Order: sequence, then C-alpha cells, then structure tokens
Amino acid sequence: MEIDDRPHIVTGGDDGTVRVWDLTTREQVADVLTGHTGRVRSVATAVVGGRPVAIIGSGTVGFTDLDADNAGIDVDTVGSVWLWDLASMQQIRPNVAIPLGAKVVDMTSDGRLAVAFGHEIAVLARR
Repeated sequence: MEIDDRPHIVTGGDDGTVRVWDLTTREQVADVLTGHTGRVRSVATAVVGGRPVAIIGSGTVGFTDLDADNAGIDVDTVGSVWLWDLASMQQIRPNVAIPLGAKVVDMTSDGRLAVAFGHEIAVLARR
C-alpha cells in the first residue's frame, strides 16, 4: 500500500494490535491502532475516494464453564470489522459487528466490504 508515495504494510496480531510499517525505513510509522476485539484475524488494504484505508477483521472465541448438567461447553463467539484511514491513522466509522471472527476481509471494486466468517460470506452495503 502506498502512503505519501512510499510503500507500507499493515500487520495484525493475536493480541489485537494493528501496526503500520514503512517498508523503506522498516520502522513503525504510527501508534498502534487500538480498540479491536480479540485477535486480528485478517487485514486488507484498499484505496477509497483516493485515500488509503485498512480493513481489519478481528474476533474471539471464548469458552465459558460447563453448563449446569456438565454436558458441554458453551462457546461465545464475536467478531468485528474495522476501517482505518491510513493517511490520518483515524478510524473511519464505527466497527461493524459480525456473529463470528472475520477470517477474510476485502473491499469490492465499488467500495463495499466483503467479509468471510464461519462458513458464510457477506458483502456489506452502506445505508
């Protein structure tokens, strides 16, 4: 991804952190992008309205105690998709909640978000 005519890369971690790196200097260029729920499962970049953006898919799978009959484990899964403006390092809009962790995120050619979660794929349209 080009930012100010320089190559950059966006990385995500199991600890929920997202970092932007300048590939020329090999240095982190901004504070960690924060607020993601759970581990960062997917990262994509795109250009929207002439501005570089990062699409971040995050999610957790949390296991609770055995149920009352000790018959099984209750699984609580939640995910989010985040959009960041890479020129300003600001979140573009509130995150989008999804029922499972986002395995793959991308942007369609007409600027809509595409998200794969569980066994499903969704293309999100603006309201």
